[in-house]
Amino acid sequence: MTVKRYFIAIILFMLFVGVNAGQFVQTLCNLSDKSSFTNWRTKSGAVMNQLPEKVESRYVLSFNAPKYYTGSENQWPAMIYSVPVENRDWSKYDILQVDCYLKTTNTVKLGILFHDTDNKRFFEKKSLSQSGQWITLTYKLQKSNININKVKTINFYITRPAHDIRIYISNIRLVSEAPRKLIMLEKAYRRIGQTAIANNIAQTLKQQSAADITEKADKWFKNLREAQLEKIRQDSFKINPSVEFAVGLTDACTKVFPKERPVEVKTVKSYEISLACNEYEGFQVIVLAPKSKALQDVEVIVGKFKLQTNTHIILPQNAVQAFPIGFVNTRPPAYQIDYVGWYPDPILEHLTKVNVKANEVQPFWVRVKTDSKTIPGVYSGALTIKTANTGRVKIPLKIKVWNFIIPVKSKLKTATSVYNSPLLPDRNNVYDFLLERYRLNPFSIYSGSAYGKPVFPPVSDYKKRLKMGLNFIPMLYLKLPRQYLHSGSPKESKKKWAEMPPEQKKHYPEKGKKECIAYLDRLVPQFKKADMYEIAYCYGFDEAGPSEWPAIVDLCNAIKQKYPNLKIITTAYDPSYGTQSILGKVITGWIPHDNMYNPKMAAKARKNGKEVWWYSTRFFIDADQLWNIRSKMGEDGYKKGVDGFLYWTVTRWNDSNKKAITQAPYTNWNPMTFRGHNGGGSFFCAAPNKKILPTLRAEAIRDGIEDYEYLYILQQISGKLGNNNPLKKQANALLHAPVAKGVEQMLERREKVGNLIEKIKK
Repeated sequence: MTVKRYFIAIILFMLFVGVNAGQFVQTLCNLSDKSSFTNWRTKSGAVMNQLPEKVESRYVLSFNAPKYYTGSENQWPAMIYSVPVENRDWSKYDILQVDCYLKTTNTVKLGILFHDTDNKRFFEKKSLSQSGQWITLTYKLQKSNININKVKTINFYITRPAHDIRIYISNIRLVSEAPRKLIMLEKAYRRIGQTAIANNIAQTLKQQSAADITEKADKWFKNLREAQLEKIRQDSFKINPSVEFAVGLTDACTKVFPKERPVEVKTVKSYEISLACNEYEGFQVIVLAPKSKALQDVEVIVGKFKLQTNTHIILPQNAVQAFPIGFVNTRPPAYQIDYVGWYPDPILEHLTKVNVKANEVQPFWVRVKTDSKTIPGVYSGALTIKTANTGRVKIPLKIKVWNFIIPVKSKLKTATSVYNSPLLPDRNNVYDFLLERYRLNPFSIYSGSAYGKPVFPPVSDYKKRLKMGLNFIPMLYLKLPRQYLHSGSPKESKKKWAEMPPEQKKHYPEKGKKECIAYLDRLVPQFKKADMYEIAYCYGFDEAGPSEWPAIVDLCNAIKQKYPNLKIITTAYDPSYGTQSILGKVITGWIPHDNMYNPKMAAKARKNGKEVWWYSTRFFIDADQLWNIRSKMGEDGYKKGVDGFLYWTVTRWNDSNKKAITQAPYTNWNPMTFRGHNGGGSFFCAAPNKKILPTLRAEAIRDGIEDYEYLYILQQISGKLGNNNPLKKQANALLHAPVAKGVEQMLERREKVGNLIEKIKK
């Protein structure tokens, strides 16, 4: 759920229970009269209105920022709000929200810099890409960075605008998240049967003091984990009264922390899981140690799984596997999160057993795998949780295999890179691993190096992987003009490019054009001969800004003269996706950042014959929920019409990790892959003997790709049914339903889609 939806839900709930919403939202300034503007000033060339102005029935600040030129003084045009002394205490609020209307068409990053009276500060930037409509931006107040009781100024700014920019700003307000926290706490306590506390929380929501609510919310949150653990123990003891430890289960998208954080786990007598043929699907078995006794050599043993209608048919031995999940110790990141500490992430496939400390929780990953020859039906078997010092527990498990097959070649294209590391196994093994197990096309989108000379694997390397599902080949990386001109570091190339005269920036270097054509003269015939030209693309111009567009067009025109049907895709910043820019005639596919994706503009581009993918720079260990990652790859991506997904790399280890994982379950793996980011660009880890380990996030990515395939299959087969067929009506309802808002709804919907596909296919 987006923060905006959260905010609306909070307001509606507060109105329902009789809470005064005004106690949790504070408008910083009223723009409806002239006096509202007295606390505002401009800086570095910015221009703003001095009198009330309305846009679509809203009073606004009009923020006009002039285009930046090298040497000019308008590097950071800004509007600065001086907070009145009586309004400087923000201690009972958690976020600042502002409604923005981008009048111009170019993507803008609107930064906000907060200062306190002690000259401490912090800043954050948010992207605005959808012009002509109101968008709510949310900035979390970093209370550890400034004195939240003494906020002095808010600086709205843009860094070196590439074009003249105009933004309307309205409804700047502070918001307390205390009601949202209490709503979540009430649901959590109610789920574990703590009705009295849940009712007390609901009653507290009616109080009028945000400060009181915040204090009580913190107390209930601290007590929640122990209450949940006690519930798990009680329920587990009812099922297995002779066993000291407790056992629970949960889905594939819930993060189970070993300590400190809440634990969302169910205790059940048995479990069921469903999947199609040629699919992976997982869930988690949770082991809870006694309060004062550690568990030794805990493992999950997989039994035989037999088809209920014919017990002679048994799933292969490796069709069901179980491994302990490891924990990584996160560092304080550059973005805002609620918790820094031990997070579940790597799946320790090189181990079968781990020890569990007293009163701690250990999750195990159970992965079920079918292939195209698996016979559909329900298979019965069991998992046994065994310890060396406190006995064992058996959990019956049913595996339902639907009567349809997920194709080896996915509909959703993927693009990424495998960065070098001495910890990696043979590169060919890594490629096969990523493609066969995670449906990720592994060949480098940067042709080995964005700044150095390109590396071209033999065409035979691609050809042999077609049967593994390869559906995208990055034939040649087309360098940014600055990357070709300045082969040093990215920082150096950006600096030198900014210093170049505008006239020189209009043309791609002639030597660079000749080299690109020469490479393509060598590559294109090979791919055509191998019958792979249809899935071969040139990816290029990584996140190029408008100052580089003319040179990009210059290079692409030269390429298109010789190879008019060559596919060229890019992450260049163009919010119109070529429909309103000079890039439209030369680029065949657009890859906007997922938080800048504009479905209406994407649909318009597709009508012009273009592909529109999206890419992410997130999927962090600490800031992104697993179900959100899965949805982004699956239902969310499908319903937004996304053609593909790009992520810059999946194995960025060199800077952060020189050694493999040698400790468990609390691992020695450093999750901060680059400064300020836990897990960015790294969805796999290294085990001893050059074994590559997946993470929970890698599983979520692959599961999302398969969810996308479910919806595509349903669309294809339901489209052949008559309009009055009730199954077609059910299919249309699922295909056009709003994207699921949480893990439970997402998994329930997947189950409905799978069952419906099976009904239609019968």
